[in-house]
Amino acid sequence: MFSKYRKVVTKKVAGPNSYTTGGFEVTVGEVEVVEGATVSCDNNGYIAEIAGISGNKVTVRVRKAVNITGTVTATHAACAATSAAYATATNLLSDSGSLVTEVAPEVDAGTDLSGVTFYIVAQGV
Repeated sequence: MFSKYRKVVTKKVAGPNSYTTGGFEVTVGEVEVVEGATVSCDNNGYIAEIAGISGNKVTVRVRKAVNITGTVTATHAACAATSAAYATATNLLSDSGSLVTEVAPEVDAGTDLSGVTFYIVAQGV
């Protein structure tokens, strides 16, 4: 038969009080090896993702959910007439008014995420 059975484990953890670029590590002690995982969080201002898995540890990367405002200009490349065939986005601004260069940038190093709860579902053996 099977020497090891797969388990599905749920973890509820608070974020770190000082975020490190690349993510923070969560140990899934109920398994020896995590085979796959997903994560979400309870704050709509952030997007959580699994950045990596090593042994029974998962790395959670956190991104900012940016509200984008601005204009979208649609022009045809050949004749410069307005057309739905060719579209470029211009003047994309975040909710703070700064120009957006990345739609969901990683949170800044040092950000306090201790008030954010992360929910991890992991499968492993």
